Amino acid sequence: MRSPLARLTRVRRPGDVHRTESSPPRWLLLSRRYGSRAIPVDHDLERRTVLGFRVAIKVFRSPGANAGRTRSSAPAGIGSAGPAGISGIAGSRARRPSFVLVHGIGVSSRYFHPVAALLAEHGDVYAVDLPGYGESPRVRRDVTLADHAAVVAEVVRMHGLVDPVVVGHSMGSQIVARLAVDHPEIADRIVLIAPTLDPRKRGVVRAGLALAHDTLREPLLSNAVVLGDYFLRCGIRYYLRQLPHLIGDRVEERAGRIRARTLVIVGHRDAVVDRSFARALAAAIPRGSLRVANGPHVVMFTDPVGVARAVVEHARVG
Repeated sequence: MRSPLARLTRVRRPGDVHRTESSPPRWLLLSRRYGSRAIPVDHDLERRTVLGFRVAIKVFRSPGANAGRTRSSAPAGIGSAGPAGISGIAGSRARRPSFVLVHGIGVSSRYFHPVAALLAEHGDVYAVDLPGYGESPRVRRDVTLADHAAVVAEVVRMHGLVDPVVVGHSMGSQIVARLAVDHPEIADRIVLIAPTLDPRKRGVVRAGLALAHDTLREPLLSNAVVLGDYFLRCGIRYYLRQLPHLIGDRVEERAGRIRARTLVIVGHRDAVVDRSFARALAAAIPRGSLRVANGPHVVMFTDPVGVARAVVEHARVG
């Protein structure tokens, strides 16, 4: 019997796209303690071959929401207001944004679901399961951060998206930063949430201790999703193969070459990423800015409304 974590009813469609019949599990969208809310969201699950990898892409759309801008459709206005806490920021930029979400090491796009549901009120959301993670099949060869960045860039091209807001969390922020340097034509706005890794915590032992400390600060729901992905989907073997890429990467060394307008978000109780490092990284990026969210490392669960508001505001900055 499949676990509730992975239970999705699919209908085969022509071509290489499978569509889910149900919305994401409501328990992934609801956390009363931290102010998230369940929002009806249409959810397509696509399985595509991208640069030789089989990749799962979840596309979130709310009923009646604005579609994101694509090369075949570039509407002129933002349109309707979003859910509570975000409604005041609609309408200031003359196009509808699309959002591309890139997860971190060991996990999958599932932990983005609360924020994706909120962002979907403002445009289409493409949550990518990187090669070897989540709904994407496991891979046998080594996959570098540059490989992951190339996959995300190709996903943007395959969907014909024009200047989407590309959002990365943790190791995903390292991938998005690399994408901004290696593929600058893909996006003019990026968001780096809890960007890893603080130089003082580089090293397997130090990084592991920081992650363990942060786990004690996370809500149970967040830990359930993250640990379920670690052990049941990614697997320890692939995690350990990916870890050297995370630890060996020096995201601050390419900060000066990032030309996209960049928002850095860090949780006020993040035990993995110090605010001083996030502040210095934002300052090193030519068009960088910093926002502090409420919570530890996985702020998408502890402050989904605040994170979504910051991302949508960033999408509309002149």
